[in-house]
Amino acid sequence: LFDGDGYKIFEEIYGTYVYATYADISYEYMEGGGNFESIMSPSSSLNIDRDLGGTSLELTRSPSSTTTINRGGTDWTSLVNARTQGDAYTTANLQTNAVPIIESWEVDGSSSTSTSLTCAKPSGVQIGDLLVLLPFNDDTTNTDQFINNKNGWTLAAEAGSTTSDSHIGFYYRVADGTEPSSETVTAASADDWGMWYLRISGVDTSDVIEAVGSDVIANTQNLDITGVTTSKSNSLILYLQAFDGGDEYPYSVAGTGFVEFDEYRSGSSNGDASASFGYRNMVSAGASGTATVTASGGSDGQVGFQVAINSGGNGNPDSNYLRATDFDFSAIPDNALIDGITVEVDRYASISSSVSDYSIQLRDSGGPKGS
Repeated sequence: LFDGDGYKIFEEIYGTYVYATYADISYEYMEGGGNFESIMSPSSSLNIDRDLGGTSLELTRSPSSTTTINRGGTDWTSLVNARTQGDAYTTANLQTNAVPIIESWEVDGSSSTSTSLTCAKPSGVQIGDLLVLLPFNDDTTNTDQFINNKNGWTLAAEAGSTTSDSHIGFYYRVADGTEPSSETVTAASADDWGMWYLRISGVDTSDVIEAVGSDVIANTQNLDITGVTTSKSNSLILYLQAFDGGDEYPYSVAGTGFVEFDEYRSGSSNGDASASFGYRNMVSAGASGTATVTASGGSDGQVGFQVAINSGGNGNPDSNYLRATDFDFSAIPDNALIDGITVEVDRYASISSSVSDYSIQLRDSGGPKGS
């Protein structure tokens, strides 16, 4: 019923999740000289709560069985990544094997020194999304500012020293629906600070981090952040950079495929904190290369590193249909003359433009009916 249209522009979308779908069959028949019309949903399905990506919810009826199938298979019988669904929540995964996507983010900071770094949760968090915290401060010591002490979160990396006069960290967790409206990271020292809170979709939640690069620390205008090497395709590479002060801001990045995503400073003086981060989409496995971050105003202490995030995609949207089955037509009298059947399909996806209607086909146990 659905076919992903596959390729999008490089920075956009390579796949999606279809969170819920239903197909209602309406039919007309004649019996005893009268015209009758009804809508029949699967008898065994239940109402489900469908997240529309905002604050509203919609109740729908779903088929009791929904699978993805290979349209190239004979008579639609070759299953690809089939996931038979429960009655209570009918979902089909049409996500492509593609680079994870930063869907939304928040950032906060302050020039008032503190050990408590707090940032609001980004919008649209779904269960299974990767959540990332990128805290930074302008601490001037060799003491690790961010350690693995945040309950429910994992620290992937932390870097900084007296040379960089700044520190930056990388925490992550997989969303399970229990996240509060904001998160707080506790730093070792009270300093000027900032922190991003990211929501990333399409991540392999069973194997999130493929590689963490070496810390790069220098007093320089151009910080050459060493790359990582990936063994899997479709990795999302993030580079992180923190700077001693806000006076040499803003920043830019050079290096094959690298794009700056955001930058932030707590203030414009040399005693403030500032940082930037960006990404590279690694469609093929290999070396990510160096990301060179340049401070527009001049030289000072900097620190940075790269992180590779694994893709959780599966399948190819150009080879998947969505098939809804187990509709109950037992209410139609045996002697009824069916004048017509209408198939009505509703869809919702995290990014709706990445799923397109391809074709609709009815079939019974004997094979396809019509086209």
